[in-house]
Amino acid sequence: MYLSQGGCYFWMPLVEEQVNKPPEIVSSFPEPDQMLELNTDPTVAWVVVEDENDPESLDYLWTIENIGPQPWEPLPFYGDDQNIYGSMIRITPDPILHHGRRLRAQVTDGFGATAVAEWDLSVPEEAR
Repeated sequence: MYLSQGGCYFWMPLVEEQVNKPPEIVSSFPEPDQMLELNTDPTVAWVVVEDENDPESLDYLWTIENIGPQPWEPLPFYGDDQNIYGSMIRITPDPILHHGRRLRAQVTDGFGATAVAEWDLSVPEEAR
């Protein structure tokens, strides 16, 4: 005996799953985990970030340990790669507020993935 079911079959269209690649800090000043000496007014630190998925959705958070979030500005763009963006911070040296603390740049993409760079802050002896 042979049984056959006739009818119509429906398959949902294939949905391509988008895999997020986290943002990557490809360049910075100074290099991560180095000392940032606050010897000019203002002293500038910056990060250049690459994100293949959605570089325009990057969110930057610059913080100084025990002080909190700091204002930042977009890094002037310097290339043809549309997946590279950047951010910079200008710090007016204050020996009481800044010496011995840690500066942190956190970059978060639209998927919630992050990249982090950190630096120790130092104010020169003659400025303290």
